[in-house]
Amino acid sequence: MSDLESLRAARARLVEGEPIRILIGHVMHRSVEIRPAAGFMASLRAAFLCDIDEAIAVLTPPPDPAAPAGALPSSDERTA
Repeated sequence: MSDLESLRAARARLVEGEPIRILIGHVMHRSVEIRPAAGFMASLRAAFLCDIDEAIAVLTPPPDPAAPAGALPSSDERTA
């Protein structure tokens, strides 16, 4: 899975309401999980979505300015 695909998957999970888990500890098997209060969870979710959207924008190539605005993909691109 590419970085772009991973970011899109993470964004989808956050939008769908998957709980945010915060693990405190330097190794997974000895960490402690905390659940933030609802208000803090909402602000974290908004901040994560903003950061993910920025990262997706950086990784997404800009549209080709030479391509016509209403251009349809070729038949090869549609079947790929």
